Amino acid sequence: MSGILELIETYQTLIVGILGFLGVIATLIFNSKLSRDLRKDELKHERNSIRQALITELESLKGSFKDKSESVETDQDWFLPKNIETGIYDVLLPQISLLTREEIKHVLHAYLLVRETPIRLSLLAAATDLDKTPDEYFHIKNKHVVTVRIVLAAFIPDIDKAISCLSKELNKGDTKGNQTG
Repeated sequence: MSGILELIETYQTLIVGILGFLGVIATLIFNSKLSRDLRKDELKHERNSIRQALITELESLKGSFKDKSESVETDQDWFLPKNIETGIYDVLLPQISLLTREEIKHVLHAYLLVRETPIRLSLLAAATDLDKTPDEYFHIKNKHVVTVRIVLAAFIPDIDKAISCLSKELNKGDTKGNQTG
């Protein structure tokens, strides 16, 4: 027994140093894991925020397209805005790589169609050049209103696909979060 005590007494500095070093290593490993987990949570939150913002804007665009495509027949000309507001998408585009490949595919496709809408409308309005039409609007003659309805209605399924894909991923995250929480 005294041999062990002498051995400990002789090497106590070394033993304390090794125990201290192991403690520091354990702390570094633990902090590293906490940091990785925190970063994963931050990315998940960022992804879900992007998804929700895009869903909100896409639902608004869909509602606008749907309202116009299902509007009551009249014999009046239409005045439609030349610019379609996609401000949320514009701001979030640099972060779109945080989404899944499938989400990116559907979101980009939907927004490309939405942004193409003014070009298509301009073709229908090209024959109309009224001095009284405000610069920021297309004047669509009544004879082209049905075509406009068809164009707008044709984009709704693609917008729906993007919303559905984003919602599916958003709900996956909610389900996983609820299972672990």
